Amino acid sequence: MSEYQFYEFRTIDRPFSAAEKAEIKTWSSRAEVDNHKAQFVYHYGDFRQNAENVMFQYFDAMLYYANFGTKKIIFRFPLALVNKKDLVPYTFSENIEIRTKGDYFLLIIEENVEDGGFEDWFEAENSALSDLMGVRQQIINGDYRALYLAWLYFHSPNSQATFPADYYDDDEEDEENAKMTAIEPPLPPNLQHLGSDLQHFVDFWGLSEDWVKAAAIGSKAANTDAENLSDLVVKLSEIEKNDFLLRLANQEPNLAGGFLKKLKSFLPPQGEKNTDGRKVQEIAELAEEIRTGRLQQEQAESKRKALQKIEQTQKNKAKIWDETIKALELQTAKGYDEAAANIQKLYDAAKYFQEVAIFETQLQAVIAPYKRSKAFMKRLDDVGVVFD
Repeated sequence: MSEYQFYEFRTIDRPFSAAEKAEIKTWSSRAEVDNHKAQFVYHYGDFRQNAENVMFQYFDAMLYYANFGTKKIIFRFPLALVNKKDLVPYTFSENIEIRTKGDYFLLIIEENVEDGGFEDWFEAENSALSDLMGVRQQIINGDYRALYLAWLYFHSPNSQATFPADYYDDDEEDEENAKMTAIEPPLPPNLQHLGSDLQHFVDFWGLSEDWVKAAAIGSKAANTDAENLSDLVVKLSEIEKNDFLLRLANQEPNLAGGFLKKLKSFLPPQGEKNTDGRKVQEIAELAEEIRTGRLQQEQAESKRKALQKIEQTQKNKAKIWDETIKALELQTAKGYDEAAANIQKLYDAAKYFQEVAIFETQLQAVIAPYKRSKAFMKRLDDVGVVFD
């Protein structure tokens, strides 16, 4: 498998200046740059800049993919808009990290697969980053469902990453036990309804829908915290209210996020750990129950559809026999394919309605002129319908 690396950087809060576009284009002859996006693709060689450094300086979002075993998403947040401490409970070893520099911090979500790479393949024109941009705004607005789902992914069987050795004692417990005994971080509301942005996020990492549904049990449904916000707004001083109104009139980007952060500063601080949370083992058991129920429903639906087809075939069997005869008369590959497919349907219906003897008699009469055709008889053999 040939090497493939893909980098995409985006600005969200502002376009690039002309000077910035010119600077970014000097980084590589492979650079594809427009007012809000820069992409770099490598089949050999590597990106010559430090990705995190340029994120701090220029960009709001980044996606990196290497087919030899790395997937990474980075979002940049202004410290003035997002309370970094609220994100800390969702960090996890080297897979979910926060790094700060100046007025910004980076949220880095990364998976490294040691044995082999990924089966999927990214192409620049089909980049997933555009589908994930809304996640950043959700975090700015205080919606941490993506962070919870990322943490859950790295504790689920779907993750191919090696569980960090510093999270368990080799003498006392193994990697799987360390995963299962981990306590979940604070459970955000509205996990039952992800919306398109979060669904893309789940699909990007490959987190099982069964695990998402299991985790969502206990997640409260809430449209907004409006009932609490009204109590918090009155705690703003007149100077602060006027300041926010003026900034609103000036169309300041992400003002809503900054406003929510200010209001939430009046709330009691959250702890860094969720001592009341479930163990991953509990979520895993719920996920297995959901998976079992889902499979049973899928099997029942599959049987229902199969029976519906059989009943339809039985109802129209005279017409299907006529169509089979006409298809055979063509003596073409397409005709033989159609005839064999029809015969298979008729055979399935005959078995279900216990009319195999009648079917065999009809079949012998229909195929008698074509028994010397190896092409046709092979097709019958392929569909499992052959009689002497």
